[in-house]
Amino acid sequence: MSAGTPVAGLEGVTSVLAVAAHPDDLDFGCAATLARFVDAGAGVTELIATRGDAGSSDPGMTRERLREIRTREAESAAAVLGAELVLLDHTDGEVVDGIDLRREVSRSIRALRPDVLVVLDPSPLIGDAFINHPDHRAVAQAALDSVITGASTRLIFPELLDEGLEPHKPATILMMRPRVESGFVVDVTTTIDRKVEALRAHVSQVGERDVATMVREWARRVGEAHGMAYAEGFHRIDVMN
Repeated sequence: MSAGTPVAGLEGVTSVLAVAAHPDDLDFGCAATLARFVDAGAGVTELIATRGDAGSSDPGMTRERLREIRTREAESAAAVLGAELVLLDHTDGEVVDGIDLRREVSRSIRALRPDVLVVLDPSPLIGDAFINHPDHRAVAQAALDSVITGASTRLIFPELLDEGLEPHKPATILMMRPRVESGFVVDVTTTIDRKVEALRAHVSQVGERDVATMVREWARRVGEAHGMAYAEGFHRIDVMN
C-alpha cells in the first residue's frame, strides 16, 4: 500500500464530510483515515459544532481566550491533514440535538454532497469505562438525523432549497469505533504520523502527553486483529432508506 491508494472497500470516493463536537474529536478518532482519503484525492471537510471553549480546568483560563486558542489549534490540525474546516458556534458543553444543529449539518451535507459521512458514536457508554461526552452524543445523533431526513428530504428545511441546496444522501456512514472489534477498519500505516502531528497541534488539550505512543498503540491493536500494522476502526452503515 502506498500514499494515494484508495481506502479498501471505499474506492471511488470523491467527497468526505466528518462531523464532530470539539476541535480535537476527529484527530483522536479518525485523523489518519481522513488523511488516507485526502491522499487518495478526495475532498475532505471537517464540520465542528463548537470551538471547544469549555475544555480546560485551568483557573486562569476564560472561555473567550480558550475559544481563540482552540480555533487556531483546529485550523493547524486540519492543515496537517489537508482537510477543509468549518467551525460552528454552539456552546461547548451545552450542545443539543435540535433543529438548528440538524439544519446546519443538513446544509453542509447538501452543499458538499459527500459520498461518505464520518460521525461520532452516539452511545452513552463507550466500552466498560468511558462515559461518552453529551456533546459527542448530541452531534452524532444530529448528524444521523440529518441523513434521515433533513439533508435528504426535499420538503424538510425548504430554506435550504432557497439557498440552491438540493437534497443529498451520503452512500456510506462511518461511525468512529476505536476498538479492536470494529466491523470496518482502514489501514492507516501510511498516515499514522499525520494523525500524531495533527494531535500535537492541540497543545491546550494534549499538553506534555506522549500522544505518539498512545495513538500508535491504539492503532496497532486495531491493526493487529486485521493483519495491518496500524488501523482505525468504524461501524459502517451503507445507507438504504
